[in-house]
Amino acid sequence: MRSLPPIFRSLFPPLPQIPGLPPLFGPLPGGAPGAPPSPALPSLPHLPLPTGSPSPPPPKECLTPLTSMIPCMDYLTNITVFSPPDACCDGLKSVVSTAPICLCHGLNNNGGMSKLFPKPIDPIRMIILPVRCGAMIPIQTIFSCGTQPLPPLMPPATTPAPHAASPAPSP
Repeated sequence: MRSLPPIFRSLFPPLPQIPGLPPLFGPLPGGAPGAPPSPALPSLPHLPLPTGSPSPPPPKECLTPLTSMIPCMDYLTNITVFSPPDACCDGLKSVVSTAPICLCHGLNNNGGMSKLFPKPIDPIRMIILPVRCGAMIPIQTIFSCGTQPLPPLMPPATTPAPHAASPAPSP
């Protein structure tokens, strides 16, 4: 057994050897020069990593899913409101399950979600909202906010189809 340097021996009493365990200050298995090779570790069965539920397909626009978060307006825009109402949390959970990518409109710097409310949302409160509601935003969604194009907040403007020329009135 290797001993501690003198300064440590004076500070710490020797530790007892526990039967069945390697010595605390012995050579590292297979890592010390001149040490015999370590016995092979038993192979572990391959376990698939949990992937959770697959992300829903991105919506064409985010206005529709985000309207379910309108009850969050007071909490997100007014610092004197201390907790989000239940209807807000229900709306947030709905967006998380149906269109989580739309939450990026409130999490990123462009503040697109503020366009839905009469006052700008507090970005810190938007970040805290899932915790306050007990909702889990998928980690891949958070990464997507900075790496993927977001669906537009508003539906694309549709141009009216040109009307077919009406037949000339008969004389």
